[in-house]
Amino acid sequence: MLKSRNLIRVVDVCSGTGIGAYLFAKLLLEKGYRVRLTLVDIRSAALLKGSRWIAGELGVEPETIAMDAAMLHTLGKRFDLAVMWGSSAPHFNPWSMNKLLAAISESLEDNGVFVMQESDRFYRIVEGGYHRVNVVEGEDKSVLDVYVGYNHLMGTAKRLVVNLQDPSMSTYMELYYWSIASLGALLWLFFEDVDVMEGWTKPIYLLLASKPRRAITPSHLKQFPRALLGNTCLPNRCL
Repeated sequence: MLKSRNLIRVVDVCSGTGIGAYLFAKLLLEKGYRVRLTLVDIRSAALLKGSRWIAGELGVEPETIAMDAAMLHTLGKRFDLAVMWGSSAPHFNPWSMNKLLAAISESLEDNGVFVMQESDRFYRIVEGGYHRVNVVEGEDKSVLDVYVGYNHLMGTAKRLVVNLQDPSMSTYMELYYWSIASLGALLWLFFEDVDVMEGWTKPIYLLLASKPRRAITPSHLKQFPRALLGNTCLPNRCL
């Protein structure tokens, strides 16, 4: 992909402050390529912070778009490289991950590449067991993370996250514990080739998917299947 271009269009999906975009842009700039960056995230505050940071560090001002990453294809743009950095996959259950990957593959050039940085969370459970209660200590806050239920239809664990310094900031999260194998197999449906590289420490990995198939497009997944239609918000089964 790099051999045929001097301008590389990079989109960072679920970007947060754009750490993934920054890393790849810095490397590409050092190799003499021109770079055009797009950050996509639902959090406007993170996008603003990331845009200022990257522009200050690299002299490249990213375009920022506050939207659901699964709607990326609606921008009508094509990119050379898509990045999903920071272990964002648990925020997508298998149904919504299908939509996300269809949108990404639809938005890449024919020789485009998608890079996902992810942890093998299923491996963590197999090796260390599933922790119903976690306490995470940080410099500015301590968080209590408590398992409260399981959504069988989505395959997600519902957890209550309590900010011990400011309980008013507490929230519920539904997380899907992906394995690298399941992510790789799913990527293979949307891309002709998939490779996996070990990251800097186990169980962190990089999944590299290339050559979008576009056999399954966002339009094919626009309507949810019968299993997901007509459900109401019930305890541990909230759509």
